[in-house]
Amino acid sequence: MSKQNIYDNEIFFKGYKQLRENDANYNVQLEQPAMNKLLPDVYGKTVLDLGCGCGHNCIDFIRKGATSVVGIDISEKMLEVANKEFSDKRIKYLNMSMTDISQLSWKFDVIYSSLAFHYINDFETLSKDMYALLNNGG
Repeated sequence: MSKQNIYDNEIFFKGYKQLRENDANYNVQLEQPAMNKLLPDVYGKTVLDLGCGCGHNCIDFIRKGATSVVGIDISEKMLEVANKEFSDKRIKYLNMSMTDISQLSWKFDVIYSSLAFHYINDFETLSKDMYALLNNGG
């Protein structure tokens, strides 16, 4: 089964960017405030952002004191924006699917994902892969 990646379709991506650039979108108004209430303190932590998109959350983690962030996304277009607009020496962006995170050699204190798990068919395997990447107490 091929990995879903509609975000590299030029027409779809252009529409997505226009939607996200409007401050009245669902993500800004509802999803991000709700997720931020649930987040642990990331100060001094290492963070993995699954489906990081354009890197908004990655840079927010750095601003909140994370020591390092790895953002992964399957979309090259998303990562182009992330590297251009939300880069920092403490952020590493990788072009990969969440289904391939078992290939990562790092451990993390926090694993985060925003509006991306619905693309995964085998959530049980993803959960096991995430658990294997967590530091003790992560």
